[in-house]
Amino acid sequence: MKKQHTKLWTALMILLVLNLIGTGTVLYKLYAPSSSKEQTEYELYIGTNDKDTYQSEIPYDECVSKVTDICLEHVDGFTVSEARGVWKDDTGVSTYEKTIVCHFDDISEEQIHAIADDVLTALNQNSILIEKQNAEDTFYTGK
Repeated sequence: MKKQHTKLWTALMILLVLNLIGTGTVLYKLYAPSSSKEQTEYELYIGTNDKDTYQSEIPYDECVSKVTDICLEHVDGFTVSEARGVWKDDTGVSTYEKTIVCHFDDISEEQIHAIADDVLTALNQNSILIEKQNAEDTFYTGK
């Protein structure tokens, strides 16, 4: 009989400890600072062909340099990558061009429009595709 009480007591203590650990985890999640946050992300798709000639009038590396300088006037950081854009104009002519893709986290609509306005002028573009989405980002630093 004493062994049954001991086993029962041990089981109850384990459940109590597990419950407290679980409660502690919930409280920690509620009150601990978090490294993830919800924010707005933007991507700009910037063609490098001139709007008037449909040709690459500025070397691609110079376009990237201009775009980078403009972006850094408005934000502290972003990601740049290269893509190949394809589109048809009003007459049905297909155009292929190197495209600069810039990804921004947690910036305002005013900042993205200021960047786009400056890039439109600097690269003589007709338009720039702006993609906007809400996301939750976390800087993962390991276990």
